[in-house]
Amino acid sequence: MKKRTIILFVTDKCNRRCSYCRVHKGTNVMTFGSAKKALDDYFAGGKTKDEISVKFFGGEPLLALPLIKKIVAYIGAVHPKQKVSYLLTTNGDLLTPAVAIFLAQNNVAVTLSVDLEKKHYSGGRVDFDRRMLSALKMIPPRNITATIVVLPRKAGFVDSAFVQLFAMGFRSFHILPVYYTMMWDEKQLVALRNGIFRVIALAHMFSLEGQKVLLRGFQNKDRSDSPLFNKDHFVDVKGVVNQGDDWAMMPAGAETKALLLSGKYSDNYLKVQRVMDEGTAFKNQLEGK
Repeated sequence: MKKRTIILFVTDKCNRRCSYCRVHKGTNVMTFGSAKKALDDYFAGGKTKDEISVKFFGGEPLLALPLIKKIVAYIGAVHPKQKVSYLLTTNGDLLTPAVAIFLAQNNVAVTLSVDLEKKHYSGGRVDFDRRMLSALKMIPPRNITATIVVLPRKAGFVDSAFVQLFAMGFRSFHILPVYYTMMWDEKQLVALRNGIFRVIALAHMFSLEGQKVLLRGFQNKDRSDSPLFNKDHFVDVKGVVNQGDDWAMMPAGAETKALLLSGKYSDNYLKVQRVMDEGTAFKNQLEGK
């Protein structure tokens, strides 16, 4: 059995304008025809016993919910014997109980982006509205990952956000420092390192107490968790298939392109990644690896 992944960039529309976001925003939604062709070609290139992961990305994918529902129904009808999993990355603003029921019934895993800007994090507190909280409780905990998006100026809050999300019932986390549109100074890197080490230590303690915590982003240089470095089959909003080119696979916004052209990106990335690699080593040490 071979595990394969296809990422569908179902829309470049978004209901937010996050300061750190690398994705160019637009008004496009992938057509079902484009999605169907990409899926048909992709499924035809493998075997029935393959395990296929279909990931919905954007923009805000829930702005293309009718398309997502149609895709899930189509795959179920045409490939009933294929082992297929689904993953949707969302900012959560459009999560409602009705949406949560659809996601839960179709076993669609959710990656919830929790940014440490004022939308999700105010006055040192994780702040979700009641509707989102109600919806999140309807999705099995095993199917939800909280991605803590860490901005340089908020590096000192990563462990506080982790503790609060844990108290809300989250057990799967991805720590994602923003290095692709914002520069980090040495003071911020120290704060990030300290926060990450505290998160890893707390997660290890919780797991020893029988409350297992999964930390993503510390997979020994495995960059597959981030679309920025994803080498999988990526289909953009117009149905164009990209594979093997990191940046062709993510429609980059003007700030990201400017940072790349400035030559500062590589150095900034290496500094942040060095901190993440130190976290990986610390995590492995605690786990006896």
